[in-house]
Amino acid sequence: MTASLVTITGLTASGAANQINLQWSISDPHVGGLPFLQFDHAEVRYASDAGMTSPTTLSTSASFSYNHLQVLGGASYYYQVRAVDKSGQFGPWCDAVQGTEAAIDSSAIATAWTNFTPTIASITGALGAYTLGSCRYKQAGLLCLGTVEFTVTSVGTGATGLRVSGIPFEAQNSDAAASAYYTDGSTNVSCSAAIFDNGTNASIIDVMKYDGTSPIAANRTFVVTWQFEIDV
Repeated sequence: MTASLVTITGLTASGAANQINLQWSISDPHVGGLPFLQFDHAEVRYASDAGMTSPTTLSTSASFSYNHLQVLGGASYYYQVRAVDKSGQFGPWCDAVQGTEAAIDSSAIATAWTNFTPTIASITGALGAYTLGSCRYKQAGLLCLGTVEFTVTSVGTGATGLRVSGIPFEAQNSDAAASAYYTDGSTNVSCSAAIFDNGTNASIIDVMKYDGTSPIAANRTFVVTWQFEIDV
């Protein structure tokens, strides 16, 4: 088959989150500066090395761009493109160009701290009364982190562990971490803290003593902190 005179020029490969975006131009000297009259489509392939060993064909494109989707974070590939003219003749593969997926830097898009009002209750029974201190959270990419401070002022009937609800966003439970302690006089006492989502775009943290008993007592001040990946 006679080779096509339509060639690919100026191939670029730009990384984005979970994809690499390709763009190119074409050159076809035999149609008087109007190469699109002979251009039909382009073939795109990629490989893991600049020598294009064992390349994989991605797709064809009738335009001058192609987005390689579902690329793993930080992955790097080499790309080539060739033109196919309206007679079905293939142009040469262009020089290989490298592209690298550019994952989102979550620390660069962190929001400011936001105050919010959680609900404090007992897991079972009645907590009694409490006063809130500093309660705030921030989002950093797909991470949510925050802290809640409160003081139990009176204890109700049958109160067991503490439940902090109304935490913004649903947690990916496998990647969630929470901690808690209370101040008893001048002593800080660490507690067990478990975080889980409640299925309504919010999360809950349950607080117990490590021996499985209730930490609730009047005039105890609690500090609960967390960090989790947001379930999207």
